[in-house]
Amino acid sequence: MTSWDDHCLEAEKPTYCCFQHSLDPLDVSGLKQRRVIIDGANLLYLTKNALPGASMPNAKYDSLVLLQLAYYLDFYGFRVKIMLRSDFLKTTSNPDVLHELIDLGYAFVSSKNDKEDDDRAALEAAYRVGAVIITNDKFRNHHGYGFSVKGNLCTVKVDNPVRKRGEWPHYSFQKPLEHFYFINPGMDLQYRRAMEEDAHSPHDPVRSCKLANLFKFVCAVGWFQLHGEWSTEFPKAAYQIPIDCRYLTTKEWYSDRNIFYPPNMIDKSIADGPNSQLQ
Repeated sequence: MTSWDDHCLEAEKPTYCCFQHSLDPLDVSGLKQRRVIIDGANLLYLTKNALPGASMPNAKYDSLVLLQLAYYLDFYGFRVKIMLRSDFLKTTSNPDVLHELIDLGYAFVSSKNDKEDDDRAALEAAYRVGAVIITNDKFRNHHGYGFSVKGNLCTVKVDNPVRKRGEWPHYSFQKPLEHFYFINPGMDLQYRRAMEEDAHSPHDPVRSCKLANLFKFVCAVGWFQLHGEWSTEFPKAAYQIPIDCRYLTTKEWYSDRNIFYPPNMIDKSIADGPNSQLQ
C-alpha cells in the first residue's frame, strides 16, 4: 500500500517543463547542480500571452509564470533566483504571489529600472558561480564587459501556446539536462566558488516547503474556480485569477510538508486548509 508521504511526493511532482533531448546523454547522478538564474523580465515578456487573463486592469504579465518555473526547478533540487526590475511590480498581475516569491528569497528586485544594469547583475552573478541563466535575451550589448555568457545561457519556449482554458503553459528548456550540472568540477573555478557559497548559505528545506505550498494553494484555488470541485490529485490544469495568497502566508501550517488545500466554498479567491490525510 502506498504511504501518504509517497502519494504526496508523486502528486506534487511537476511535469510541465522538459529539457532538450541530448544526443550524447551523461549520467548526472552525483554531479553538483549549477545554480539557476531566471531572467524574470525576459520570461514575462516571452509569456505575456501565455496566461488566460490578468487580475489587474493594467497588468501586462502574470507572476504565475515565475512561480511555475521556480517551483519546477526547486522541486528537482536546483538553487533558483529570479532577477526582476522594480517597474515590473506595477505591471504584473497576481502581485501577492510575486511579493511572496520575493519574501521567500526566490526573487530579487533591482533598485534600478535600467535594463542594462538589470542584465549586468544577472551576468555577474552567473559568472561568479557558473550559474545557468534562463532567458531568451542574447545579451549582445554586454560582450564588451568581459563576460563570457554564451555557455551560461539557456533559452526557453512555450510548447502549448494554444491551450484549453486554465491549462498551465508547458515549457521546453533549449539545452539538455547536462547543461545544468558541473561536468568537470575538478578544473572549474566557478564550481569551487559555488561550493563555498553553498557552505555559507545551505539549502533551506522550510523555504522549499513554503514554495510548494504556495504552488499547491494556487492550484487548489484555481481548480475550484474553473470546475467547482476539489480533487486530492495535484491538478494539471491549475488556475484562474485572481489568487489571494495573503491568507496562506499568515498560517502556521504554511511550512508543513505533505498537505493539500480544499477550496473555500464561499470566497473563491482563497482556499481552506490544510488537509494532510485525504484518502
